[in-house]
Amino acid sequence: MKKIIIIGRVPPPIGGVSTVVYRQFEFLREENEVFLFSGFSVPNLFNVISKIRRSDEIYIHSIGIILLLGLLLFSALKKTIVVDHNHMRKYNDKPLRKKIILWLLLRTSCIHLDSGHLLESYGENFKGKVSVVTPFYPPTKAELNKAIFPEEIESFIAKKKNIMVVSAWRLIFEDGIDLYGFDFSLQVLDNLQKDKKDVGIIFCIGDISYNNGYYHTLKEKVLSLGLKKHVIFWENCTNSWVLFREPMIYFRPTSTDGNSISILEAIHFRIPVVASDVVPRPKGVDIYHYGSIKEAKEKISNILK
Repeated sequence: MKKIIIIGRVPPPIGGVSTVVYRQFEFLREENEVFLFSGFSVPNLFNVISKIRRSDEIYIHSIGIILLLGLLLFSALKKTIVVDHNHMRKYNDKPLRKKIILWLLLRTSCIHLDSGHLLESYGENFKGKVSVVTPFYPPTKAELNKAIFPEEIESFIAKKKNIMVVSAWRLIFEDGIDLYGFDFSLQVLDNLQKDKKDVGIIFCIGDISYNNGYYHTLKEKVLSLGLKKHVIFWENCTNSWVLFREPMIYFRPTSTDGNSISILEAIHFRIPVVASDVVPRPKGVDIYHYGSIKEAKEKISNILK
């Protein structure tokens, strides 16, 4: 039985990476002795160090200098598997820090990229060390047993012939752009309504306290576009994938992405997916040119009943 350590955040908050960490822990501990560290504290430091030294494998789901230096200090990098969920992009404008990070990563066991486009962050020195590994685990039995959605969401689904789902753990801006494309989704929906398409949107947001001002801006935009009857917000949503057990369309209009766990969940439940072309997408996903309302609308219209 292997002694495995997983270092990464688990829900709450709900997000793609935290979901992967939780499910990886549940999956690996069926046949291994697994220790999960989701947060460090001084009183727990000796326990952490002891388990790191006695472990056979370590999985880390973030890429930071302090964490990597700590593992180097305890001679643990050589047994560390780094899972890159599009983390390296934050070092693109920090060349010195990126150089240090890459030097440390070269001393790890291997690096799992959740999508092939992330290879560009690594140079020739990483040949043979980096591989693309889809970080998907289906919902656990515990998740399936307790997964429900609110009554108002159930009522909204019952009134609509077609439903689109757009999800994010937080409303995030990157370079001044709504990363998850909620504003863009409303423009697409507005165009679909003008063609008298019977479709609604469920906006699933894991943490509405973050960028709360923008959250209210979106709600105001819904009203100004006359879309109140066609949009519902699932606030502080913890399990948007439960919607995929009903006939849905998953819409992923992101400005950048990793290998989206939500897309993989939709595919797992055989739900059609329409996504932007900003990164390579899994087989079977309908792709539209990022920013094109016309293309997104056409792709979605082709799926509507």
